[in-house]
Amino acid sequence: MVTNDKTTQSADALLALAEEHGQPILSVHAPVLLLTHFVWGRDPQIKLEKSAELAAAVGASTVVVHPPFRWQATYAEKFLDIVRQTHQNPASRLR
Repeated sequence: MVTNDKTTQSADALLALAEEHGQPILSVHAPVLLLTHFVWGRDPQIKLEKSAELAAAVGASTVVVHPPFRWQATYAEKFLDIVRQTHQNPASRLR
């Protein structure tokens, strides 16, 4: 889960931890919860793109996201398009 802790935002740090503990990284949880609202800025598209890039960098094939909160009306209108665009981005290498 990507949080305010810089370690959770660094592919190198995460890969080192995965190796140290013998635990592969299978997914990345995007910083879309209320407690992580300001991680990587406030733009939901950037958050999802950076999460997909991080997942690709650590070899994870899944990015966990949550639908927008009720008060995020603009994000809600664009949510599916953002997810589709992020998924289709060849740089993310996600399936």
